[in-house]
Amino acid sequence: MITFASLAASAGARCERRSENFHGTVTPLLGAHPVPGVPWGSDAGPQAYLVQQDPGWSLATHYHTEHQFQLVSRGRGTLGQHALEPLMLHYASPESGYGPLVAGEHGLEYYTLRARGTRDTWYLPQARERLRRGLKKRHAYGGPVHSSMPDERAGRRARAVQRFMDGADGLGAWMLRLPPGDVVDREEEPCGGVRFYYVAAGSLSWRGECAQAGDVFSVDQADEHLDAQAGDSGAELIVMRFPDDCLT
Repeated sequence: MITFASLAASAGARCERRSENFHGTVTPLLGAHPVPGVPWGSDAGPQAYLVQQDPGWSLATHYHTEHQFQLVSRGRGTLGQHALEPLMLHYASPESGYGPLVAGEHGLEYYTLRARGTRDTWYLPQARERLRRGLKKRHAYGGPVHSSMPDERAGRRARAVQRFMDGADGLGAWMLRLPPGDVVDREEEPCGGVRFYYVAAGSLSWRGECAQAGDVFSVDQADEHLDAQAGDSGAELIVMRFPDDCLT
């Protein structure tokens, strides 16, 4: 199944959050609302939401129970010892603790994308006893990648792929740069895997929808092709593919 989520259309569901653990706002795009108790979306299927973390706020080290990508869209900060900037990507496998996640002086915005949704967050070291023994923990980092200038996108004549995360088990991420009129997933090319597409620049048309920068698509079946078509100014997307066993 292919699902499209418009950031602009989701603005009404934006939720301000002030708690012991987090200060900022959360905008749900797909699946379950990440804030417990908020009745929005479905617990089944993929999950995507935008986090806007207040300047200087430090989100303590924690983990989740599902495979997850986090893509920085605006601002700067740090994740553990890693500096963060726009279009940098972090992957964490289930129950892999990460943090602290600290927003810079102008705040930090990032998309959280999961193959299967969850509303739970477990903080460390308090929830260490809940970790399953023997479960392999894994992190991966990629980027930053950079969007092209509008004139360059509009004048592009051939598609280009810039890979910036790879794994032997199917995990991967790449920037897909499309010339005007090109289709995201060509039928003659294998795609495969459960994946998300983030529109980094330009626009696409898909089944009567117009996808703009900041919007996302999810594909939760490996054999489906995203047949969205780049607009007159071309399009650039970040494709994030989960490991082969992400739903097992």
